[in-house]
Amino acid sequence: MPPRPPAWFVITTFLGVLAFIAVVTAMVWDDLGNPIDVSRAEAVRNLALVAGGIVALIIAVWRSKAAQDQVNVSDLDRLDRLYLEGVSLLSDRSSVGRRAGIRMLGQLAKRNPSVFREEVVRVLCEFARGSTEVGESGGDVTVSLPRFAQRNGGAESDRALRAASNDHRHEEIEEAIRIISDCNAAAQSERPSDQLRPNLTGLALNRAMLDGVNLSGAILANAELADANLRGANLSGANLSLANLRAANLAEADLIDTNLSVADLQHSQLTWSNLSHARLSGATLTDIRISHSNFSGAFIFPASVGLDDTDHVDAEEEIIVTGLTQGMVDAMWAEEGNPPLVDGVADAETGKAIEWRGGTALPHQYTSWPRS
Repeated sequence: MPPRPPAWFVITTFLGVLAFIAVVTAMVWDDLGNPIDVSRAEAVRNLALVAGGIVALIIAVWRSKAAQDQVNVSDLDRLDRLYLEGVSLLSDRSSVGRRAGIRMLGQLAKRNPSVFREEVVRVLCEFARGSTEVGESGGDVTVSLPRFAQRNGGAESDRALRAASNDHRHEEIEEAIRIISDCNAAAQSERPSDQLRPNLTGLALNRAMLDGVNLSGAILANAELADANLRGANLSGANLSLANLRAANLAEADLIDTNLSVADLQHSQLTWSNLSHARLSGATLTDIRISHSNFSGAFIFPASVGLDDTDHVDAEEEIIVTGLTQGMVDAMWAEEGNPPLVDGVADAETGKAIEWRGGTALPHQYTSWPRS
């Protein structure tokens, strides 16, 4: 049975018919009771045909729209079933089944982003975290860094165990993160002011191959990403506090306004990277490679953070960057008048206070990043 026409359609059609009757009546009113003028009769007939055609066209358009609405509803129902199937496959026993589920969800996010994109990102983030999730909110943990470090003395070994447990699904997690990256990039291109903020808190994936991913605004606090390839990645505004990025390749990465507080960056590759306004308080910077990197306005100075312990209610602890030397600071690039903030930091080799002595002026051709 065809659907009943909406009220607006019935009213519009009724008013159109009344208007047509009024026009025809006005045309033939002066001829009532007189012999019919053939030319006038033909004109009325033609008007009637036109009016009938218009009404028929309106009905056809309405029926077509109603049929399309039914198709859309049916298509959305089908996509919903595919979504549920994709989510179910993420728990499949075989890697082939799980990867099929990941790809199915990725296709749904592309086909109907307004309905599925955010939900697909949320589900794939949960899949990528797996058993590695360390917090429900995934918020900014910087406010409790000292407390976290004190209460989790075995955090490093725990992260290593979590990363080792993910070795068997390494490629699956990388594929899921690639789809998250695509969704994040698409959302930002449509609405630059909005961010999906993927929650990858505690992600454990050493030696990850994630070059060029877009995880801008992502929450990666306490992540285990040692030896990861993040070359050219967009991590601007991301939260990487407490992350293990030891020996990671972050060359040409966008780290603008990234939170790297208390992150382990020793032996990492940061050449040609943009760390302007990045937060590095408490980070380990031993033997990092920073040539041709932009440190304009980077926060490297010690930061005081309140402790949230019952024994130290009002106490504060200072987190200090380690491994930094005067030579490294002298090699930093920065915009004129916008140097990195290094007050209160001691040289790891000499113990003397580090100063900003001008570094290297940022060349104009590198104002857009990554390197052009």
